[in-house]
Amino acid sequence: MSHLGNILRKASHNTPPAMGFRPTASTKPHMVLMATISDTFGEAGTRTQGAEAVIISTDIKPRALKGLVKTISVPWGTWQSTSTTGREPTGADFVVFEPEKAGLELMSNEGLGKIIVVESTYDNTLLHGISELPIEAVYYMRAPQNTITWIELMQCRRLSTITTKPILVPISLDTPPAS
Repeated sequence: MSHLGNILRKASHNTPPAMGFRPTASTKPHMVLMATISDTFGEAGTRTQGAEAVIISTDIKPRALKGLVKTISVPWGTWQSTSTTGREPTGADFVVFEPEKAGLELMSNEGLGKIIVVESTYDNTLLHGISELPIEAVYYMRAPQNTITWIELMQCRRLSTITTKPILVPISLDTPPAS
């Protein structure tokens, strides 16, 4: 299992409250913050501050990627495209892949965590198989915007009832907090 898989498993672990009258230290699931880097401009350390994992775009050139990952102190992985599937960078902990673009050769690397990308247009019957796949999480693809709409919230809830895998939902840094 990848380091990200361990982080997600610990974050979703929920201990039931103790029986009886004694106080308990039950834990509730918590949110895992992941950063996405799509360029090499700026300091990666400050751009990923507070993140528990980092997704790096495959648009970054291999030479720049090597320098970039030296500044990252948390598990990192790449967003795979068709041309790079099966050639994950050395040191990557996980890979994010779109199921219609990635080949099954991705499964040959057992130590590499796998995150599948799904869209709201996917049918429920297709989504039901996700829980049985050897993946660690589901990345819910949504349109880039600064607010989360009610329909997106409903789609996330639908997805959470269909799969037992953790769900990753991208949001912009400019997204205002819910009040």
